[in-house]
Amino acid sequence: MGQMMEPVSFPKLTPQNSSKEWALTGAKDRPANLIKSLYLDPSALEKHNLVINETIQKIKRDEVQVETAQTDDAEIIIAAYGTIARIAKTAIEVLRGKGLKVGLVRPITVFPFPSKTFEEFADRRFLVVEMNFGQMLEDVKLSLGGRTSVHFYGRTGVVPNYDEIIIEVEKLASRK
Repeated sequence: MGQMMEPVSFPKLTPQNSSKEWALTGAKDRPANLIKSLYLDPSALEKHNLVINETIQKIKRDEVQVETAQTDDAEIIIAAYGTIARIAKTAIEVLRGKGLKVGLVRPITVFPFPSKTFEEFADRRFLVVEMNFGQMLEDVKLSLGGRTSVHFYGRTGVVPNYDEIIIEVEKLASRK
């Protein structure tokens, strides 16, 4: 978040309006959530791990956030998040103007990762565009399970412009 280049606003959360039982709210009006993971008794450790797993499964079920755009007829899907997703939207408009069927899958949460959404498009080709060395690339590949080709374009330190994304999509489209 320290490298963000656009304004971000967060909703104000208070213990009164936070319905997340796992959220840390300062324990002013409720019992403290003690986070402790050193259990020497194997039975206690297993019980603790089951509770943690239940929480993780609940988060995976209830907290996934993802946006899709122009994916209904897309032959190529750009996977991007954050600032790059905004730039990709502009590139998609230009590419569609050129007759290329391109869409976007934008994870809003990266954990839990929106794997099910990616699975829905496993019959399309993907271009993962990131401002790093491909940290999301592996998540996309895992979600698609080798059922389609996944290509990567990344920049670090420099924010790619939409022309760069257009060039990468056009290269991918020419490979059919």
